Amino acid sequence: MDTAHLAWAQAQLKTRELWLTQRKHCEYDLLLGIEQKLYGHLCYLQEAIAEPDLSDDENRALNLCIFAFRPDFREAPDHLAAQLLETGVELWLEDLQTAIDITGAQNWQPLLHTLIEQTDLTDPTHWWLKSRLHEVPPAVDSDASHVSWSQAIPGQIPCLVKNRAWKSDTLFDTWIPEARDSVQNDDRQEDLHWLALGLLATGKQPAAIDLIQRWITASPGSRYAWRTAAASGASEFIQPLQQAVLDEHIPPFWLVVHGDAAHLGFCIDLLAKPHTNPLAERAWYGFTGERLPRVPAITLGKKEKGDRLADANTARQWLDVNQPTGRLCLGHNHSDRPFRPQLGRFFGADTEPVTSAIWLDTRGSTLLSPTECHWQRAQRLQEARA
Repeated sequence: MDTAHLAWAQAQLKTRELWLTQRKHCEYDLLLGIEQKLYGHLCYLQEAIAEPDLSDDENRALNLCIFAFRPDFREAPDHLAAQLLETGVELWLEDLQTAIDITGAQNWQPLLHTLIEQTDLTDPTHWWLKSRLHEVPPAVDSDASHVSWSQAIPGQIPCLVKNRAWKSDTLFDTWIPEARDSVQNDDRQEDLHWLALGLLATGKQPAAIDLIQRWITASPGSRYAWRTAAASGASEFIQPLQQAVLDEHIPPFWLVVHGDAAHLGFCIDLLAKPHTNPLAERAWYGFTGERLPRVPAITLGKKEKGDRLADANTARQWLDVNQPTGRLCLGHNHSDRPFRPQLGRFFGADTEPVTSAIWLDTRGSTLLSPTECHWQRAQRLQEARA
């Protein structure tokens, strides 16, 4: 085997991880370039490596990707499913998620279905797998009406809501009283997020806003709470979200997901400060679609010479001239909250609310992953437009 291809694949995998999980923000064109190089090496490695080693902790995600590139991957899931179980897949679901993201969730559907049929997996793992299916088994539908908030298995409520597996939206009403008592429970943060999204998706805006307000008051450091507030688009959260940015609970880009043009003046204030300028620049572009020119950092009060930062004065002039109102994304106005495909250009850990907002914008029909591959994102957004 040509070890150079393995080394290059490992390097591209690390570059992808650098942008998505360490720098936490990546635009579509950059991710496309990284993944096209990675795919070229995976095409070679799937022929060169006879049996990728799933016990290799360091390269497990890469080896799973090599399996996924084999021509018979979708047609013969039983053998690989047995290997995953034998090597303890429940202990490294993050590696499996990485491989799913890189090679496309649709390619993993036969294997996921095969794994779900296994009876020796824990309940949380079953719900983790079910939440990644494109077609949820009929049994999930019948489960929804019998799920109580206090007895829900970890992962169960997110899966049910993501897949709209409820027969009546009154189910959410039965969850609310106990959910209000769970806002400080770290183990229920994802459940609260999807309950609030479910309320918003079914037109129960006042109940959702009340729950979110209680939540951010009780748990001001909860990223799930602020992610939900950002995705809601509700005007009640304009000032609280800005304060959360100042308190460094969330990055400025989350204001873009919230979408209200009232955030632009706040973004300019952040652009005017050297330590918040780089992250505010991402938010400014997300709102306006305008790339700001660079000026010497010393003009913004930074003592070190040589650095160049985005020009806050240009942003201020743009706002004076344009004075946009309503919901804004890459310069497009979306006051009545239609689908905002432009948000799909952004990937990475700091774009988590994008997936929640697009789920709401499409009434639950489109569920993205912040770290999915470029072609899957493009395909899902194209399907949502249709």
